[in-house]
Amino acid sequence: MLRMRFEGVRRRARRRRVGRAFVRPGLALVALVLAGPSAAQAPTGEERPAPKSYFATAVVRGDVGMRMVDYWSRGPSMRARTLMSGHPLVTIVHGSRYVAYDELTGKGIDLGRSPRAIAGDRDRTRPFAFELEEIQAAGGERIEELVFGSRKGEIWQVTDARGKRKVWVTVGTPRVPLRFEAFERTAAAKVDIDYQNWIFDLDLPDAFFAPPSNVELERYEYDAYMQKSLEAPVGTVPVLYPDLLHGQPPG
Repeated sequence: MLRMRFEGVRRRARRRRVGRAFVRPGLALVALVLAGPSAAQAPTGEERPAPKSYFATAVVRGDVGMRMVDYWSRGPSMRARTLMSGHPLVTIVHGSRYVAYDELTGKGIDLGRSPRAIAGDRDRTRPFAFELEEIQAAGGERIEELVFGSRKGEIWQVTDARGKRKVWVTVGTPRVPLRFEAFERTAAAKVDIDYQNWIFDLDLPDAFFAPPSNVELERYEYDAYMQKSLEAPVGTVPVLYPDLLHGQPPG
């Protein structure tokens, strides 16, 4: 029963993940128009070390209309800000805690993450925009090589019982998604995600991954939260990133 509930939440969350442009410190903005896709881009030169932090804006289009999400991450820590029905919702994933709160109401939840979710941090390049890794893990294949301006790119795709997923990614370091398209068979739903304004190596202090002191949070450890969620919804802020709270289900 729990697995069925998780899968339903996970399917909804997968529709919220996004590329159109990125920038490197000291370089001009890299713009990508994905109608083609085609791009105008500054030369990248030799590969650089993997970034210590990432920022991107995700533009999500689907059955829920259009939604914009700002993401920041440093290692496995993430802060995301999503505007839903006029409410700015912030999600913070840091260490063993998953925090989500509404900046408008000043209320939210502070949840312990499952051991499986914490262990999954080791397998991801970053805690958002990992569609390529998911497609590769599902047996996807590279179907095309592209050039975005002066930068090389690839398209990866997988078709299975869930549906069809396709991602446009850059080649080299850093390797980031620019566009993601998915069709979910069960829900007969389509979602398009564009990732724009990639920025690397921002200085993100620990305090950035902590909620402000004036936010009222309902705090639960993971098992207590799961038990309570069987009885009724917990809190007024949704869990938008169940993978980062529950972890990937086995198999």
